Amino acid sequence: MSFIIDKLRKIFPPSIHSFNLEMDRVLRAIEEERQSIVSLSQKIDDQNHLISNELKNISLQTSQIKKQTSEAVWAHIFHDTIVESTWLKDKTFSPGRWAVGYPYLYVMYRILNEVHPKRILELGLGQSTKMIAQYATSFDDVKHVVVENDKSWIDFMLKSFQLSERSSIVQLDLEMATYKEDKAIRVYKNFKEQFVHSKFDFILIDGPIGSDMQQYSRIDILNILPGCIGEDFVIMMDDCERTAENQTTLEIERCLKRYSIPYKRGRYVGQKEFVLILSKNLEFITSM
Repeated sequence: MSFIIDKLRKIFPPSIHSFNLEMDRVLRAIEEERQSIVSLSQKIDDQNHLISNELKNISLQTSQIKKQTSEAVWAHIFHDTIVESTWLKDKTFSPGRWAVGYPYLYVMYRILNEVHPKRILELGLGQSTKMIAQYATSFDDVKHVVVENDKSWIDFMLKSFQLSERSSIVQLDLEMATYKEDKAIRVYKNFKEQFVHSKFDFILIDGPIGSDMQQYSRIDILNILPGCIGEDFVIMMDDCERTAENQTTLEIERCLKRYSIPYKRGRYVGQKEFVLILSKNLEFITSM
């Protein structure tokens, strides 16, 4: 600014009044230019914000399309895999939304068909139950237990398929529990008392409902680990695209590490995601 004033003094030395008038004009011009720059900067910021939001929308849509495409591919893989199954008689399933997805059904079928687990614990009655119940019916050395809280849902599901004596449903009410710093986690009431003395080689976790949980979800299994698993085991946790379920899988891993139990972790992605935590000798399941 001093440079401008000095220059103006050289131009208008005779008249201080003229100099002051010219100074006012120049200062107004400078202020107008500043306002113009501020306005332009705001327009650029607004435009960048719009572009940023549009890019986020495009990224979200691309992610959804990718998941839907992946789910469709898994559907084909699943149907091709079960087409000649000798024990899966009813091959009609309705995956998605609250139910498990096609990658879950595919991996579950492969485990049942090739690993042949004998003691199965399933948390949450649904599409997976339709498959496991048929598996249990076909092999007399299998015991299958399903935990479900909703009596009306149990009655509805049992209208569409029958369980053999090798499958049973344990109806447990829900309550809110505390785990670490999380003070409100939905769990099955008396779950620990029901299963603390049981052992399983295949545990499937798709309940209770956990979409509204914040830090942890479906922590029931933590109350009976590691005593509930044998030397060979598979734990499947559905809905691991959500933070709370994913955090619970990390707690399962911490428990296994604390007791020096070797394990492997795997993840499958379709419309939803699920995590596998299993004994090291079954590592092939993570890449099927």
